[in-house]
Amino acid sequence: MKVNVLIPLCNFNWDGGQFQLERFGKIINCLPDLSKFESSLSKSEIEDYPKYLKYWLSFDQIQTDILTVNAKIEIFLLSLWIASPTKTQIKIHFESSKSVNGYDKYSAKRHLYWSQWNPGYTRDQIDNNILKKVNEYIDSITDIYLARKRLYIGLLLNLSGIFSISWQVAFICFSAAMEAILTYSKHLGLTDRLAKSFACLTESDNSNKDLAYKRFSELYKIRSDIMHGRAMNYDDENFNLKNLNDFEILLRKVWQTILACKHIIVELEKSDTEKKNFFAVIENRYKPPKISPRSGNMPPTSCATP
Repeated sequence: MKVNVLIPLCNFNWDGGQFQLERFGKIINCLPDLSKFESSLSKSEIEDYPKYLKYWLSFDQIQTDILTVNAKIEIFLLSLWIASPTKTQIKIHFESSKSVNGYDKYSAKRHLYWSQWNPGYTRDQIDNNILKKVNEYIDSITDIYLARKRLYIGLLLNLSGIFSISWQVAFICFSAAMEAILTYSKHLGLTDRLAKSFACLTESDNSNKDLAYKRFSELYKIRSDIMHGRAMNYDDENFNLKNLNDFEILLRKVWQTILACKHIIVELEKSDTEKKNFFAVIENRYKPPKISPRSGNMPPTSCATP
């Protein structure tokens, strides 16, 4: 049995007509008739969805599909988040199918968790270049999703951060995703190892590596303060959201680097020992700069320690 899935994209600001996603589905500009879903929707929803939501993600789901509808939605949202910070949300999706006995089936399924965005740090407009990147990322993310190895955990943690309405929870989820991607040892010195691996994975020039190393180290201390109960004085909302956005930028850069190279994906899915050897090669005796004990990212009243 084939099920047609139609997903309204809230806050999806694009000026195109249709965009084909190679791995699954397409983004369309349409005014669907939702009257057949009236048993699952309120009257205002039936009237308002076609009127206010211009773009819809559409694909056919068959029984032999390995990915569920929800998995495809998650992969789409992750791909869009990695490509660019937007306000796009998915709150509901519609399923319709023709049964063998002649009775068509229609259902609407609501999503309890929506993508959140950081105010002041999103793009107002989505263009075709972003959608091309989304298309590329969907392909690699689907492979990671199906393989269910080390990077799969990073995807799930990243998704949890996207859904979080609390900056602290989002920061912890994003930092945990970064650890799932980069870590290869249980020994002490985690911050230094992660910062070094991040810098050498995402940058090629030593001066840029130094900047990346310093920025990662500064932001990762915020994660430590939250985890160890030292963030009670982080009460400047704008300051906190800026730091959250800065860490999101780092995480996006890691994913963008990984998803652009199949070889890196293969290496990061391997054992700790093999992963350590991979980073030893790309770090190539890189010597990171010294970091001052106190980060300029910390609020003046913070009791944060390194």
